[in-house]
Amino acid sequence: MASEDRDGSESDMHLSEGELNYVDGSEEEGRHTPWVRKSYPEFNAETDLKDPKFQVGQIFASVDLFRKAVRAHALKQRRAVVFEKNDPNRIRVGCKSENCGCNMLGHKYVNQWRVNPYWNFAGFAQQLRDDYSVDASLWQYFRARKYAKKLIEGTVKEQYARIWDYYAELRRMNPGSTTQVKFSLDGDIPVFQRIYICLAALRKAWLEGCRRIIGLDGCFIKGQHRGQLLTAVGVDPNNQMYPIAYAVVETENRET
Repeated sequence: MASEDRDGSESDMHLSEGELNYVDGSEEEGRHTPWVRKSYPEFNAETDLKDPKFQVGQIFASVDLFRKAVRAHALKQRRAVVFEKNDPNRIRVGCKSENCGCNMLGHKYVNQWRVNPYWNFAGFAQQLRDDYSVDASLWQYFRARKYAKKLIEGTVKEQYARIWDYYAELRRMNPGSTTQVKFSLDGDIPVFQRIYICLAALRKAWLEGCRRIIGLDGCFIKGQHRGQLLTAVGVDPNNQMYPIAYAVVETENRET
């Protein structure tokens, strides 16, 4: 559209119809108020996520925020949804009865597990009833806790990738300590095999105040990445076990 300036010249204005409202002016003046810009409501992540309300023209800061709002709304309405493949102009959401939104619950209550890693099912179920008036299943609890633990601790792969940081920190904070790490190569990718740690303070105390007895023991490590924990222990002046060194290995054999 074009508008006329006070000096009589015309200037181009490029405004979409969605941004403009036409407002009638006073009839006594015999003229209309010009086009004015329309203001759309903006979704507030801090206050609106607990009970999302959607409006036509509502603005979201990002696609991820919109998805979180849809999941929260679905949970509030006791509906299960799944996000289908997007197209350039739309985000498509469909119903799926088997999708419980456990990841969303894990993300929402991650601070609960961060403060209390032993937050149990009874507390989780009560919190869900207070917030959404829905009942939780034990399966939802375990899936949500698993996702929250992943957010807090990182994945197992990420933790193993930082083994050299752990090695360097041990040597920096405990001068004189003995630490050894062994890797194998899978192509160009290093794969952790074993680590041995003997802290200098423990070794010194054993030499100065413990009996000259060393016992060896080990136990199996259960979980996603199995192995064995081997320990060397002594006997202190109170006839109690005294840790000297320990190692995490793939298996107990002559080499390890």
